[in-house]
Amino acid sequence: MEACLLLQAAQSDQLIAHMQKELAFEIVHHNTIALQLNHLTLERAQDNLHAADKLVGHVRLTIRKSGYSATFQYVMQESDLPRRNIQINSPASEPSALDVVLD
Repeated sequence: MEACLLLQAAQSDQLIAHMQKELAFEIVHHNTIALQLNHLTLERAQDNLHAADKLVGHVRLTIRKSGYSATFQYVMQESDLPRRNIQINSPASEPSALDVVLD
């Protein structure tokens, strides 16, 4: 009787180990799919950024060709603006239109 219970306990341990292995494989599979999705999202964001950079360049060129200055100054009261210090840098090697430094 005791040997039978020991055998059942060992079989249960074996089943649990097998399920843990299958769960680990499923987690790896899930993470692989999530990584692929993140890669596609990154590619789409890079494409959008490239298109925005091209558009900004086109607008600047159009403004220059029209004879107007591409720089505009807006006068705002400092008290109207919240004070924050944020710096965002693109990991890409090229400068981007979305590189921002706020003081």
